[in-house]
Amino acid sequence: ESASNSENSDAIHPISKNQAKLLERTETLLSDDFPAGTLTVSQLIDVSNCIFLWINTGEHRYLGAKQAELLIKRLILERGGGKSLGEIDNENTMVEWDMLKFEKFVIYINSLYHGQDFTEKILSIVSFFEKEYISSTKTTTSLLDCRNLLEVPYKSIISTLCKRRTGHAAATAEQVLHRFETRLSSSSRNKYDNVNIAPYLHSNPPTVPTYNNVISCWFYSNSDNYPRHYEPNYFHDTNPASNILYQMLHLYNLDPENMERIRPDYGSFNMAIASLSELQKNGNGFRSHQAIGKTCFDHLSTMIQFYKDGYEDCAPDYKIFLKVLNALELDRRRGNWSLARKVLEEMLHLSGTVDSNVYWTETM
Repeated sequence: ESASNSENSDAIHPISKNQAKLLERTETLLSDDFPAGTLTVSQLIDVSNCIFLWINTGEHRYLGAKQAELLIKRLILERGGGKSLGEIDNENTMVEWDMLKFEKFVIYINSLYHGQDFTEKILSIVSFFEKEYISSTKTTTSLLDCRNLLEVPYKSIISTLCKRRTGHAAATAEQVLHRFETRLSSSSRNKYDNVNIAPYLHSNPPTVPTYNNVISCWFYSNSDNYPRHYEPNYFHDTNPASNILYQMLHLYNLDPENMERIRPDYGSFNMAIASLSELQKNGNGFRSHQAIGKTCFDHLSTMIQFYKDGYEDCAPDYKIFLKVLNALELDRRRGNWSLARKVLEEMLHLSGTVDSNVYWTETM
């Protein structure tokens, strides 16, 4: 059943007296009688409690999701002080992340919405955070300045989404992560809010664990390919885990010094190779642009080169060698036997059995 049909069905049934009272209470808190930044502590607690009640009533679930979303945005507006409304001096510092009940909200709508419907709900809240917290009238010149500015809790949002381990949660987390990176590098008109902004400095930028969390979410969602509703903002591979790994490498190679924070580690490569292996085992291994075995081999080659360059976090183990060998064997493509030989030689070399460093360097 589609979300729109379910919402219509939700709407035709009368609400209970308790829900009518909760709706009246919610409408009062959302009214214009309380400008941004003016809610008292007791009112903030009341807003937070209303979010909790809408999520847990069990009645008119789509109405509850809508009211909870509006109340979450009211707290964001309250904390930001109304920047999105042109007000800049009304920040309410008493608003805390836990008041938003965001994890409970994500669990709730994860059970109600799927695909693009789910993504739109989450991105609507992310956009509201960005409009309210990132003021186009302010610029920062150092991370020290960030202490005096509100920071969108991108990583908390991503972490919450990744706990769901569904395809639409993984796709949404990837979009939020991409928006985060885009904000950090923006120096011209930003596509998300259509305003000219300086690069957005953030004291807690995405790191390897942030990316690995999203890769892991894709892996455990059993999504070997991107769902139909979702088109990634970058494209290197049809497999989500491998695509994100390639994007990490792309960003790192553009600026190794500043992007060291996202240089892939063992976990990044291992999950990408494991995801490709699952794609192959599930019978979805047809690749028009390249074979799965060759892609796994390329990932392992990059991993080993990092390790040889002194990056200990990329130290391969025998399990990852076996995954690549198995992928090459299952692929049965011409030339894979020579790649498999290189993998075996390098595995023996790294274990100290033979010296194949010259062979590897000249033939890979």
